[in-house]
Amino acid sequence: MLSRMARFGWVLLFLVLMGGKVRPARRPALAFPMESTLVEAVSDLTPVQPQVTYRFGENVHIESRLQTDRPIRSVQVLLRPEKAVSNLVIAMQPAGDRWVADFVPREEHYMPPFVTVFYWFQVKYQDGTGEESASFTFQYEDNRFRWEQLTRPPFQVHWPQGMDAEIAYQVLQFAQSSLERMRIQWLAPKPQRVRLFLYPTEEDLEAVLFGPPEWAGSYALPRWGLVFLVAGEDRPVALDVATAHEVAHVVMFQALGGDADRLPWWLNEGLASLAEPVFRERYQQVLSRAWEDGTLYPMSALCAAPLEREMILAYAQAASFTNFLYLRFGARPLHTLLLTYAGGVGCEQGIRQVYGQSLAELDARWRQEELAYSATALRSQIPPVALWLAALGAASASLGAVFFWIRRFESDSAGTLDEARKAP
Repeated sequence: MLSRMARFGWVLLFLVLMGGKVRPARRPALAFPMESTLVEAVSDLTPVQPQVTYRFGENVHIESRLQTDRPIRSVQVLLRPEKAVSNLVIAMQPAGDRWVADFVPREEHYMPPFVTVFYWFQVKYQDGTGEESASFTFQYEDNRFRWEQLTRPPFQVHWPQGMDAEIAYQVLQFAQSSLERMRIQWLAPKPQRVRLFLYPTEEDLEAVLFGPPEWAGSYALPRWGLVFLVAGEDRPVALDVATAHEVAHVVMFQALGGDADRLPWWLNEGLASLAEPVFRERYQQVLSRAWEDGTLYPMSALCAAPLEREMILAYAQAASFTNFLYLRFGARPLHTLLLTYAGGVGCEQGIRQVYGQSLAELDARWRQEELAYSATALRSQIPPVALWLAALGAASASLGAVFFWIRRFESDSAGTLDEARKAP
């Protein structure tokens, strides 16, 4: 027993002595993994008064003094917006006793708005070694506007001062209604947080995205839970439709995490369209014309996004086919299909695994049961005004015929009566 206790004492003494030599790392753990190979265990690099200023969408300026005992060869500043999957790397230049960097936050240096951005400094010394500093943060927001906010979890609606607050209340209601539809259609869970930003014009929105949005008047950044909408008087898409569509993309991403990227394109866009309050009339017209012309996509061709010049037909098919699956088979299989694809199963295999039919077989059923009937109905459909005019014309013609025969009968009767009176 004494021998065992003695060994335990020596081990404890050894651990204490070793622990006294361990130096704590000065650099705090970041909220994301680092990818640099120039990091030393302990950093002697100290940024002094780091500053970030920016003109939203135009320029970001970063500067700092770097305190170190070793001569510096080069400096880079690394930035990563929260939840991003890669770093932005910007070379810095010496300016007196400070290092400065300027860049335009577009294209390869794009930063999503309304997120926290982490940044830190990476130094390479004259002796070939290098290290990185502790990290800092700043908020990258669209500071062209002063924003109002309305919160009703899980939704936050933001709108610029000067815009009618009633529009924000309407958008909040549209978002809540779309979530209720998704719960019914594919058993969607409640999202964590969805932030919706309302912009007065398309030009204002394009400045956020640095180019036109994929779909007129709205855009979503699901990874960050962000939705952007044109809510001014000249908005190109009905606000209830645009809100539902973009909120659906965020809800799907939060339900599936990064695995949402594995969904076939047709299902991703189809479920977003399914959340809209009504099926778009333009979609029905495009589908009927493509059905008659024989220009429909095979649904297998929509597992990935199609060519941009044919997007309207692709969106229409994705919406109609997904609606067909929901109406024919219900919400539970659609929910299972989402999880199956999120698990990494391929486009063709996933639908066979859930529905017991191939994608081509379901494609054929959809065309026969939905499009063939709809095209026939559309050809026979008469606009309401024309329908009333036609009915009025038919009624007038009928009344005219009645009056004609009445007059003829009266004329014949009068002639017969005259002849009778003239008869001896």
